[in-house]
Amino acid sequence: MSRPARTVADLLSNPALGGGIRHSIEILESALVDVSIESVVDAVRRLGNGAGLKRLGFLLEQLGHSTDAIDEPLTNGVPLLDPTLPDRGPKSPRWCLRLNADVSA
Repeated sequence: MSRPARTVADLLSNPALGGGIRHSIEILESALVDVSIESVVDAVRRLGNGAGLKRLGFLLEQLGHSTDAIDEPLTNGVPLLDPTLPDRGPKSPRWCLRLNADVSA
């Protein structure tokens, strides 16, 4: 069994594991009650998945949390916010993500 931060990291690296990004943001929001943002950032870093780190930063902002713990340069490329959905939607200039899913409340 994995720790909550690692579970969130896995879902952000591959949102399909949790049923897509909409479900993943719910899991992230629930996890942040008991898990620090720093521990989630560290878990995503350990996976070495730049797309996961971009998704985490974007979703933290959407939830109203600080992104100060993400202090390294982002990777090249523009991954999809949700790889299970079609490749369309605006690009987030801050997080270099294709916003192909609505995760607003």
